[in-house]
Amino acid sequence: MTPMKCRLRHRRPCDGPGDWHHVIPKARIKARVTDLTELPGAITDRRNLIPLCRRHHHRITNGWDRAELAEVLLERIDDLRAFAAAHGLEGALDRELRIYGLDEYQVVTRRS
Repeated sequence: MTPMKCRLRHRRPCDGPGDWHHVIPKARIKARVTDLTELPGAITDRRNLIPLCRRHHHRITNGWDRAELAEVLLERIDDLRAFAAAHGLEGALDRELRIYGLDEYQVVTRRS
């Protein structure tokens, strides 16, 4: 795995090795991307991945600290939108942004 720094290290102490967090979950990508030659690239596409330590990844995945990741998502919104458009996952991205406490107004305001 590529060395990485947890994007939430400034919020709480990190613990464990680095993990890649999928903003749009792997299961949703697998359900939507049916071309098996395209699937590995979609799953490992860095535009949809956020580097986190194991502790933060576990907390985000289980819904405890999702609001803390919202700022990072806003910084990466152009990459996330490009990834979603490339794989037909625009609706899935909008759903995930809402789960992280973001709405379209916040996303548009941040981009301006």
